[in-house]
Amino acid sequence: MHTEPAEVLTNAAWDAAQVTAQLSIVVPFKDFDVAPLAGRLLDGANAAGAIVPIIFVDDGSANPAYRKRLWAALSAASQPCQMMALRRNVGRAKVRNYLCQVARTTYLLYLDADMWPDRPDFLARYLAWIAQGGVDVIYGGRSANTVALTGPEYELHRLMTVERETLPASTRRESPAYHFYSCNFVVRRDILDAYPLDEQFTGWGWEDCEWACRVAEKYQIRHEDNSASHLGLLTAPQILQKYDESIGNFSLMLDKRPALITGTSLYKVARLIGLLHVQALMAPLARWMAESRLLPMSMRMRGLMFYKASLYAPVVGRRP
Repeated sequence: MHTEPAEVLTNAAWDAAQVTAQLSIVVPFKDFDVAPLAGRLLDGANAAGAIVPIIFVDDGSANPAYRKRLWAALSAASQPCQMMALRRNVGRAKVRNYLCQVARTTYLLYLDADMWPDRPDFLARYLAWIAQGGVDVIYGGRSANTVALTGPEYELHRLMTVERETLPASTRRESPAYHFYSCNFVVRRDILDAYPLDEQFTGWGWEDCEWACRVAEKYQIRHEDNSASHLGLLTAPQILQKYDESIGNFSLMLDKRPALITGTSLYKVARLIGLLHVQALMAPLARWMAESRLLPMSMRMRGLMFYKASLYAPVVGRRP
Protein backbone atom coordinates (compact mmCIF):
# COMPACT_ATOMS: atom_id res chain seq x y z
CA MET A 1 0.00 0.00 0.00
CA HIS A 2 1.38 3.39 -0.96
CA THR A 3 0.20 6.27 1.22
CA GLU A 4 2.31 9.41 1.32
CA PRO A 5 1.88 11.79 4.29
CA ALA A 6 1.89 15.52 3.62
CA GLU A 7 3.29 16.27 7.08
CA VAL A 8 5.31 14.30 9.64
CA LEU A 9 6.24 15.74 13.02
CA THR A 10 8.16 13.96 15.79
CA ASN A 11 9.04 15.24 19.24
CA ALA A 12 12.49 15.20 20.85
CA ALA A 13 11.85 11.85 22.59
CA TRP A 14 10.92 10.01 19.39
CA ASP A 15 14.23 8.65 18.06
CA ALA A 16 15.83 7.84 21.39
CA ALA A 17 13.02 5.67 22.72
CA GLN A 18 12.12 3.36 19.83
CA VAL A 19 14.39 0.45 20.68
CA THR A 20 13.05 -0.57 24.08
CA ALA A 21 9.30 -0.04 23.60
CA GLN A 22 7.01 -3.07 23.24
CA LEU A 23 3.74 -1.30 22.51
CA SER A 24 2.77 1.71 20.40
CA ILE A 25 -0.56 3.51 20.58
CA VAL A 26 -1.90 4.37 17.12
CA VAL A 27 -4.87 6.69 16.59
CA PRO A 28 -6.36 7.76 13.26
CA PHE A 29 -8.56 10.84 13.32
CA LYS A 30 -10.52 13.11 11.00
CA ASP A 31 -12.14 16.41 11.95
CA PHE A 32 -12.08 15.55 15.65
CA ASP A 33 -10.32 17.17 18.59
CA VAL A 34 -7.99 14.44 19.86
CA ALA A 35 -5.83 16.70 22.06
CA PRO A 36 -7.70 15.65 25.25
CA LEU A 37 -7.23 11.97 24.31
CA ALA A 38 -3.50 12.59 23.76
CA GLY A 39 -3.27 14.00 27.29
CA ARG A 40 -5.12 11.00 28.72
CA LEU A 41 -2.80 8.57 26.92
CA LEU A 42 0.34 10.43 27.98
CA ASP A 43 -0.82 10.37 31.61
CA GLY A 44 -1.49 6.63 31.34
CA ALA A 45 1.93 5.89 29.84
CA ASN A 46 3.73 7.92 32.49
CA ALA A 47 1.73 6.31 35.30
CA ALA A 48 2.62 2.87 33.94
CA GLY A 49 6.30 3.75 34.05
CA ALA A 50 6.76 2.53 30.48
CA ILE A 51 8.02 3.98 27.22
CA VAL A 52 5.06 3.95 24.86
CA PRO A 53 5.33 5.61 21.43
CA ILE A 54 2.13 7.43 20.49
CA ILE A 55 1.26 7.99 16.81
CA PHE A 56 -1.64 10.09 15.55
CA VAL A 57 -2.54 10.19 11.85
CA ASP A 58 -4.86 12.85 10.45
CA ASP A 59 -6.88 11.12 7.74
CA GLY A 60 -7.82 14.20 5.74
CA SER A 61 -9.25 16.70 8.23
CA ALA A 62 -10.60 19.86 6.62
CA ASN A 63 -9.59 22.01 9.59
CA PRO A 64 -5.85 22.19 10.43
CA ALA A 65 -6.68 23.58 13.88
CA TYR A 66 -7.16 20.01 15.13
CA ARG A 67 -3.53 19.21 14.31
CA LYS A 68 -2.27 22.40 15.94
CA ARG A 69 -4.04 21.57 19.20
CA LEU A 70 -2.80 18.00 19.07
CA TRP A 71 0.82 18.95 18.43
CA ALA A 72 0.71 21.39 21.33
CA ALA A 73 -0.07 18.40 23.56
CA LEU A 74 2.52 16.07 21.99
CA SER A 75 5.52 18.23 21.15
CA ALA A 76 6.96 18.66 24.66
CA ALA A 77 5.90 15.24 26.01
CA SER A 78 8.48 12.96 27.60
CA GLN A 79 6.93 10.00 25.75
CA PRO A 80 7.94 9.51 22.08
CA CYS A 81 5.24 11.07 19.91
CA GLN A 82 4.63 11.38 16.20
CA MET A 83 1.92 13.20 14.29
CA MET A 84 1.26 12.72 10.58
CA ALA A 85 -1.25 14.17 8.15
CA LEU A 86 -2.31 12.35 4.99
CA ARG A 87 -2.84 14.29 1.79
CA ARG A 88 -6.40 13.01 1.45
CA ASN A 89 -8.89 10.86 3.29
CA VAL A 90 -8.15 7.17 2.63
CA GLY A 91 -10.80 5.56 4.86
CA ARG A 92 -10.96 3.37 7.94
CA ALA A 93 -9.34 0.20 6.62
CA LYS A 94 -6.53 1.82 4.67
CA VAL A 95 -5.46 4.27 7.38
CA ARG A 96 -5.28 1.46 9.94
CA ASN A 97 -3.15 -0.62 7.59
CA TYR A 98 -0.93 2.41 7.08
CA LEU A 99 -0.42 2.78 10.83
CA CYS A 100 0.75 -0.82 10.95
CA GLN A 101 3.44 0.05 8.41
CA VAL A 102 4.73 3.17 10.16
CA ALA A 103 4.82 1.76 13.71
CA ARG A 104 7.87 -0.28 14.75
CA THR A 105 6.98 -1.96 18.04
CA THR A 106 5.96 -5.61 18.45
CA TYR A 107 2.45 -4.68 19.58
CA LEU A 108 0.03 -1.94 18.56
CA LEU A 109 -2.89 -0.51 20.51
CA TYR A 110 -5.51 0.87 18.14
CA LEU A 111 -7.95 3.44 19.49
CA ASP A 112 -10.59 5.34 17.59
CA ALA A 113 -10.37 9.10 17.90
CA ASP A 114 -13.65 9.33 19.83
CA MET A 115 -12.73 6.74 22.47
CA TRP A 116 -11.80 7.59 26.07
CA PRO A 117 -10.04 5.03 28.32
CA ASP A 118 -12.30 4.34 31.29
CA ARG A 119 -9.65 3.38 33.85
CA PRO A 120 -6.50 5.24 34.91
CA ASP A 121 -4.62 1.93 34.56
CA PHE A 122 -6.11 1.21 31.11
CA LEU A 123 -2.71 1.19 29.44
CA ALA A 124 -0.96 -0.55 32.35
CA ARG A 125 -3.40 -3.46 32.07
CA TYR A 126 -2.64 -3.97 28.38
CA LEU A 127 1.10 -3.80 29.11
CA ALA A 128 0.73 -6.39 31.88
CA TRP A 129 -1.10 -8.82 29.59
CA ILE A 130 1.58 -8.39 26.93
CA ALA A 131 4.30 -9.02 29.52
CA GLN A 132 2.63 -12.31 30.48
CA GLY A 133 3.20 -13.52 26.91
CA GLY A 134 1.10 -15.33 24.35
CA VAL A 135 -0.94 -12.33 23.20
CA ASP A 136 -2.16 -12.29 19.60
CA VAL A 137 -5.15 -9.93 19.74
CA ILE A 138 -6.98 -8.42 22.72
CA TYR A 139 -10.23 -6.51 22.43
CA GLY A 140 -10.90 -4.48 25.58
CA GLY A 141 -14.51 -3.51 24.97
CA ARG A 142 -16.42 -0.26 24.75
CA SER A 143 -18.77 1.59 27.08
CA ALA A 144 -20.74 4.76 27.62
CA ASN A 145 -19.31 5.42 31.09
CA THR A 146 -18.01 8.85 30.06
CA VAL A 147 -20.36 11.02 28.01
CA ALA A 148 -19.23 14.17 26.22
CA LEU A 149 -22.39 14.85 24.21
CA THR A 150 -25.50 15.17 26.35
CA GLY A 151 -29.10 15.97 25.60
CA PRO A 152 -32.18 14.08 24.45
CA GLU A 153 -30.97 13.94 20.84
CA TYR A 154 -28.03 11.70 21.89
CA GLU A 155 -29.86 9.52 24.39
CA LEU A 156 -30.90 6.89 21.84
CA HIS A 157 -27.32 6.22 20.79
CA ARG A 158 -26.12 6.21 24.39
CA LEU A 159 -28.73 3.63 25.34
CA MET A 160 -27.98 1.57 22.22
CA THR A 161 -24.29 1.57 23.17
CA VAL A 162 -25.11 0.46 26.72
CA GLU A 163 -27.53 -2.32 25.76
CA ARG A 164 -25.99 -3.70 22.55
CA GLU A 165 -22.29 -2.86 22.56
CA THR A 166 -21.27 -2.64 26.22
CA LEU A 167 -20.93 -6.36 26.73
CA PRO A 168 -18.76 -8.00 29.39
CA ALA A 169 -15.81 -10.05 28.19
CA SER A 170 -17.54 -13.23 29.39
CA THR A 171 -20.36 -12.64 26.88
CA ARG A 172 -18.09 -11.50 24.05
CA ARG A 173 -15.99 -14.65 24.37
CA GLU A 174 -18.97 -16.72 23.18
CA SER A 175 -18.46 -15.31 19.66
CA PRO A 176 -15.03 -13.64 19.62
CA ALA A 177 -15.03 -12.48 15.99
CA TYR A 178 -18.63 -11.24 15.88
CA HIS A 179 -18.18 -9.17 19.05
CA PHE A 180 -14.91 -7.61 17.94
CA TYR A 181 -14.65 -3.88 17.19
CA SER A 182 -11.55 -2.06 15.99
CA CYS A 183 -12.14 0.88 18.35
CA ASN A 184 -9.99 -0.46 21.23
CA PHE A 185 -7.73 -3.43 20.59
CA VAL A 186 -4.15 -4.62 20.88
CA VAL A 187 -2.65 -6.68 18.08
CA ARG A 188 0.75 -8.17 17.40
CA ARG A 189 2.07 -6.13 14.51
CA ASP A 190 3.22 -9.09 12.43
CA ILE A 191 -0.34 -10.49 12.51
CA LEU A 192 -1.87 -7.31 11.15
CA ASP A 193 0.95 -7.06 8.62
CA ALA A 194 0.10 -10.56 7.35
CA TYR A 195 -3.67 -10.07 7.66
CA PRO A 196 -4.39 -6.43 6.81
CA LEU A 197 -7.86 -4.98 6.95
CA ASP A 198 -9.64 -5.53 3.64
CA GLU A 199 -9.55 -2.21 1.79
CA GLN A 200 -12.50 -3.24 -0.37
CA PHE A 201 -14.61 -2.12 2.60
CA THR A 202 -14.96 1.58 1.83
CA GLY A 203 -18.31 2.49 3.40
CA TRP A 204 -19.30 2.28 7.04
CA GLY A 205 -19.07 -0.82 9.19
CA TRP A 206 -18.26 -4.53 8.96
CA GLU A 207 -14.56 -4.24 8.02
CA ASP A 208 -13.42 -4.99 11.56
CA CYS A 209 -15.75 -7.99 11.92
CA GLU A 210 -14.51 -9.44 8.63
CA TRP A 211 -10.90 -8.94 9.69
CA ALA A 212 -11.57 -10.67 13.00
CA CYS A 213 -13.09 -13.65 11.17
CA ARG A 214 -9.94 -14.13 9.07
CA VAL A 215 -7.58 -13.71 11.99
CA ALA A 216 -9.58 -16.01 14.28
CA GLU A 217 -8.94 -18.92 11.90
CA LYS A 218 -5.30 -18.94 12.99
CA TYR A 219 -4.89 -16.75 16.06
CA GLN A 220 -6.67 -16.18 19.36
CA ILE A 221 -8.90 -13.12 19.64
CA ARG A 222 -8.94 -12.60 23.36
CA HIS A 223 -11.63 -10.56 25.10
CA GLU A 224 -10.91 -8.70 28.33
CA ASP A 225 -12.71 -6.07 30.39
CA ASN A 226 -10.58 -2.98 29.68
CA SER A 227 -13.11 -0.67 28.14
CA ALA A 228 -13.01 2.78 26.63
CA SER A 229 -16.02 5.06 26.39
CA HIS A 230 -17.44 6.01 23.03
CA LEU A 231 -17.60 9.81 23.13
CA GLY A 232 -18.79 10.25 19.55
CA LEU A 233 -22.49 9.73 20.13
CA LEU A 234 -24.78 10.40 17.17
CA THR A 235 -28.30 11.71 16.78
CA ALA A 236 -30.94 9.37 15.37
CA PRO A 237 -30.72 10.88 11.84
CA GLN A 238 -26.94 10.50 11.93
CA ILE A 239 -27.21 6.83 12.94
CA LEU A 240 -29.65 6.20 10.10
CA GLN A 241 -27.26 7.88 7.67
CA LYS A 242 -24.49 5.54 8.82
CA TYR A 243 -26.79 2.61 8.11
CA ASP A 244 -27.40 4.02 4.63
CA GLU A 245 -23.63 4.09 4.10
CA SER A 246 -23.22 0.48 5.29
CA ILE A 247 -25.17 -1.35 2.58
CA GLY A 248 -22.18 -1.99 0.32
CA ASN A 249 -20.05 -3.22 3.21
CA PHE A 250 -22.83 -5.52 4.41
CA SER A 251 -23.11 -7.00 0.93
CA LEU A 252 -19.37 -7.58 0.83
CA MET A 253 -19.42 -9.13 4.30
CA LEU A 254 -22.27 -11.44 3.34
CA ASP A 255 -20.33 -12.59 0.27
CA LYS A 256 -17.13 -13.18 2.23
CA ARG A 257 -18.47 -14.53 5.53
CA PRO A 258 -22.03 -15.82 5.07
CA ALA A 259 -21.79 -18.29 7.93
CA LEU A 260 -21.30 -15.47 10.44
CA ILE A 261 -24.24 -13.43 9.14
CA THR A 262 -27.00 -15.84 8.15
CA GLY A 263 -27.69 -16.96 11.71
CA THR A 264 -28.19 -13.44 13.08
CA SER A 265 -31.53 -11.84 13.91
CA LEU A 266 -30.67 -8.98 11.57
CA TYR A 267 -30.30 -11.33 8.60
CA LYS A 268 -33.49 -13.24 9.44
CA VAL A 269 -35.55 -10.05 9.73
CA ALA A 270 -34.09 -8.69 6.49
CA ARG A 271 -34.95 -11.94 4.72
CA LEU A 272 -38.51 -11.87 6.08
CA ILE A 273 -38.99 -8.27 4.93
CA GLY A 274 -37.86 -9.29 1.46
CA LEU A 275 -40.08 -12.37 1.32
CA LEU A 276 -43.12 -10.31 2.34
CA HIS A 277 -42.20 -7.53 -0.12
CA VAL A 278 -42.72 -4.84 2.52
CA GLN A 279 -39.42 -2.96 2.27
CA ALA A 280 -41.05 0.13 0.73
CA LEU A 281 -43.42 0.28 3.69
CA MET A 282 -41.03 -0.81 6.41
CA ALA A 283 -38.15 1.59 5.73
CA PRO A 284 -40.09 4.87 6.25
CA LEU A 285 -42.05 3.41 9.16
CA ALA A 286 -38.89 2.22 10.88
CA ARG A 287 -37.21 5.58 10.28
CA TRP A 288 -40.17 7.33 11.91
CA MET A 289 -39.99 4.95 14.88
CA ALA A 290 -36.27 5.63 15.37
CA GLU A 291 -36.59 9.40 15.12
CA SER A 292 -39.82 9.89 17.10
CA ARG A 293 -39.35 11.17 20.63
CA LEU A 294 -42.96 10.27 21.34
CA LEU A 295 -42.08 6.57 21.51
CA PRO A 296 -40.27 4.80 24.36
CA MET A 297 -36.59 4.11 23.81
CA SER A 298 -37.20 0.38 23.44
CA MET A 299 -39.46 1.03 20.45
CA ARG A 300 -37.01 3.51 18.95
CA MET A 301 -34.22 0.93 19.15
CA ARG A 302 -36.46 -1.58 17.39
CA GLY A 303 -36.99 1.07 14.75
CA LEU A 304 -33.24 1.27 14.19
CA MET A 305 -33.01 -2.49 13.76
CA PHE A 306 -35.97 -2.65 11.38
CA TYR A 307 -34.58 0.23 9.33
CA LYS A 308 -31.23 -1.48 8.95
CA ALA A 309 -32.95 -4.77 8.09
CA SER A 310 -35.09 -3.07 5.46
CA LEU A 311 -31.97 -1.59 3.87
CA TYR A 312 -30.31 -5.00 3.81
CA ALA A 313 -33.38 -6.87 2.53
CA PRO A 314 -32.56 -6.43 -1.20
CA VAL A 315 -29.00 -7.63 -0.56
CA VAL A 316 -30.27 -10.70 1.28
CA GLY A 317 -32.91 -11.30 -1.40
CA ARG A 318 -30.26 -11.61 -4.11
CA ARG A 319 -28.80 -14.65 -2.42
CA PRO A 320 -29.97 -18.09 -3.62
